[in-house]
Amino acid sequence: KFPLEFSAVGKARTVWNIHSVDQPELSDARETHIDIRHVAPLRRAVRFVRVNEAEVDLLKPLDPALRQANGTYTVGVSTSPLAELETAADYLLGYPHGCVEQTSSGLLPWLLLEDFSDIFPQLNRNTPKAKETIGYGIDRLLSMQTYDGGLGYWPGQSSSDFGSAYGGMVLAIARARGQTVPSRPLDGLKKYLIKFVKRPVDGNWGDHCLALYTLTLLDSPQAAIHEKAFEERDKIPESARFLLSMAVAKVGGPSEMVDTLLKPTKNRESAFGYYGSANQKMAMRLLARCRQDVEHEDAAKIAGMLAGTSRRGHWGTTFSNAWVIYAFSTYASETFDNSSVSGTLVWGDQEHSFDLNENQRGAVFTFQNKSDPEEMPLILRNPGKGVLFVRVKAAMYPTAIQTLPLSQGLSLSRKYTRLKDDGTLDPEGALRVGDLVRVNLRLDVPNSSADFLAIEDGLPACLEPVNMRLRTQRTGARTRSNWFIDHQVLRKDRAVFYADHLDDGVHQVEYLTRVRAAGQSVAPAAKAEAMYDPDTIGLSASQLIVTLPMNE
Repeated sequence: KFPLEFSAVGKARTVWNIHSVDQPELSDARETHIDIRHVAPLRRAVRFVRVNEAEVDLLKPLDPALRQANGTYTVGVSTSPLAELETAADYLLGYPHGCVEQTSSGLLPWLLLEDFSDIFPQLNRNTPKAKETIGYGIDRLLSMQTYDGGLGYWPGQSSSDFGSAYGGMVLAIARARGQTVPSRPLDGLKKYLIKFVKRPVDGNWGDHCLALYTLTLLDSPQAAIHEKAFEERDKIPESARFLLSMAVAKVGGPSEMVDTLLKPTKNRESAFGYYGSANQKMAMRLLARCRQDVEHEDAAKIAGMLAGTSRRGHWGTTFSNAWVIYAFSTYASETFDNSSVSGTLVWGDQEHSFDLNENQRGAVFTFQNKSDPEEMPLILRNPGKGVLFVRVKAAMYPTAIQTLPLSQGLSLSRKYTRLKDDGTLDPEGALRVGDLVRVNLRLDVPNSSADFLAIEDGLPACLEPVNMRLRTQRTGARTRSNWFIDHQVLRKDRAVFYADHLDDGVHQVEYLTRVRAAGQSVAPAAKAEAMYDPDTIGLSASQLIVTLPMNE
């Protein structure tokens, strides 16, 4: 036996050599790589400050528990208020789920913020990573296309009117920005959307008007249908009216029609159900004004209101953040500030100076923090007292290994059970290398139903998932039917399940894993979250898992 203890985060490289004592010419070697992750979940915090003082401690607003943990501070300073979009962009780029809406929303920062690379250096489209990410996003969307030309909400599902309209909009933007989008699938999607907008509207005005706007971007405007929808404007929710006005403005329609559609209306119902929010609606209104006339007095007013509704640097959901980025990037491309500001960041014995002007509107600095009860300040010196827009992002790993359960609208617990050779449960059995293990996730949705849930279960290092869809991994053991799950993803280090709707009550998800190594490892907390309501979340406790060698 060769016991290994992993003491740091990163990729562990191990080289095994074997030599025959009696026959030296017989030898072999093997190299292995294992990704070592933190047991404790990464805690993030983002704070925005507008600085015009001569000196300020940027870390003062942060939780002391974060200031005393191990991790990284990333500080961005800029002369442009557009810098406040960075958290929204990070939210979209880092969101792990890949339905048609989230894949589309995640592409928009790459496509729309390229003209602001001095403010968002991480979005430089000329890097290999950017090209790979954009290409993957486009391919991912096209992988959801069905036989009728529309896009499914997930790969393999039937066409979604909303998904087809929204994904089509993003593909049209990608093509306009010089990205390669194959014409044949795009033509099929265009035909699907034309058929859709020609059908009678059955209350789905949001999807209908979004499709009309998308068709204008695809060079297939439906002016006659614009007129028909305008005649029924009193029935149309505000967000849908804004989209219709964008379609009309895009094709040079009458300004009077646009102005009428942008007036307040008594119909305040949501045009996009679970996706929609007040922030997304306001962003659509700003974008509609910019499509008509970026110099309109309403544009600056709406932009100011929208900037004030952010919560810790972003606007709540992927759909809302995407529309805010779309609106602000359009507005900012026509208006910019050319002020110059100089300053210095001081971190212990480190000093970093910056000089911002119209050619370089932003700078980013990174500082490593080590666990220490003595908190060190991060001082920004601004001798000229010009206005600076500063974002402080903390990404820290708490020193505590144990994660306690958390219930905010959802409750989640997890149980591991060994299976005997005949597939029956062995609740008291020790886990040994080669054993099958059933994982049971118990989700309680109290009080009311929940929509668009993601359940993510990170696996400990000693277990690997069993994919029953692969012939080589099939086994006679069975688990509970996950009939209410609409999509699932099994990876080497986690299992993720998606449910479009769950009624209130207890729901159980089960899947199989296999013990692949002996030792001690920690299963990180499983997480359930409402993808369009980030405050609705449930965490299980983390667990120490002990596995034994096969014959011990």
